Amino acid sequence: MATDSNGVTTETNTIVFVQLFESGDLRFGGEPCAIVASDSVDEDELSPYQPSEHIRKDISGGVVMTASRQKKLVTVEEDGEATPDDDEIVVTMRRAGYLKIHRPEFPIWPLAQQELEGGIGDWGKVMIKTMRELLYAIT
Repeated sequence: MATDSNGVTTETNTIVFVQLFESGDLRFGGEPCAIVASDSVDEDELSPYQPSEHIRKDISGGVVMTASRQKKLVTVEEDGEATPDDDEIVVTMRRAGYLKIHRPEFPIWPLAQQELEGGIGDWGKVMIKTMRELLYAIT
């Protein structure tokens, strides 16, 4: 749960799955690949939604990260001569998501609703932050 500056509390219940595919898996060109999938929980007996008190936000999304080797760009040394570099690993991240804000069972000020709608893109920032935390935890 989170409460914004307008005093509106939102609740989210999301489950996340993470899978890392090692090098050699032909489905991903033989290169390592990481997949993160998240989905909202419809019903939870241990933590039921409280629509009379909070606004429910459902978040579903996915992130796919692939790694590939590419030639580094040629760099120029201090003496002005160009030198070829080795390969470098380039990580590409693709993401998609869906966010639904449920209509609350209580009245909400128009400004508060506009701010909720304006913050829809924030889930992407949270997803990227989570991915970074996962990446740095693995390495």
